[in-house]
Amino acid sequence: MTTAARYGAVLNEGACPVCGSADPLGLGACAPCAGREPESLRFFARSRRRADRRAIEAWLIEALGGVIDREAARDVAEGARPIVGLPAGLAGRVAG
Repeated sequence: MTTAARYGAVLNEGACPVCGSADPLGLGACAPCAGREPESLRFFARSRRRADRRAIEAWLIEALGGVIDREAARDVAEGARPIVGLPAGLAGRVAG
């Protein structure tokens, strides 16, 4: 399994853990819950391996379509930008 596939498998559970509705993008929360004012931000830990960071970057671009550009995906993969902002109902249930 590739690094990008591993990250996709970890994040793509199919349902929002806050409200239980569908999470079609596999981002960890549905759009309404993810759109709430974030209580907590989550970052990828920066891998020492460039190949791992590029695999995460490629997965983000593929998974998010035109929502994220290459520079933003690179920043997320390198741990410089958060991958997600979590609402209060989910922040305590996701490892940080």
